[in-house]
Amino acid sequence: AVNSGGQTTAQVNITVQSTLGDTCTDAFDITQSGTFSNNSNTAQGDYNPGSSGCTSFNANGPDQVYRVNLQAGDRLQASLQPTGQSWDASLYLVTGCADVTSSCVAGQDNGNPETIGFTAVSAGTYFLIVDGFLASSGGTTIPAALRAAPASLPAATTSPTRSP
Repeated sequence: AVNSGGQTTAQVNITVQSTLGDTCTDAFDITQSGTFSNNSNTAQGDYNPGSSGCTSFNANGPDQVYRVNLQAGDRLQASLQPTGQSWDASLYLVTGCADVTSSCVAGQDNGNPETIGFTAVSAGTYFLIVDGFLASSGGTTIPAALRAAPASLPAATTSPTRSP
């Protein structure tokens, strides 16, 4: 619109859609405990543990992926709370993304919030996947706690005992 001064005014709305975090190859990194917020509405449905997987439900909604490197004995606790609109979330942790059904080590999809706890048996890269039951999606808040494995205790030493 042109006003009396000959100037044009316009309102522009910009929506940025990022593919970051949509797959395991471009996952968000979790390097320490914290709260992670995101929105899966613009993501694609790349993964589904299936009803025979570790959540016992199909999760074919748009998903977002977080990568975490764990050492043997490290513990990951994560809780997924949908924000804004109500939607049925799913949360699962896998060791590989080519077959999330067989590589799933922890998962939950039984009502919100979804919570998992996992202690790594061996060192490796794990993928925490936020998904939605029956193609649902939305905003998320994920408090995640990483706890390092307890330090090894020194080997027990024994003192020779004397007989009287």
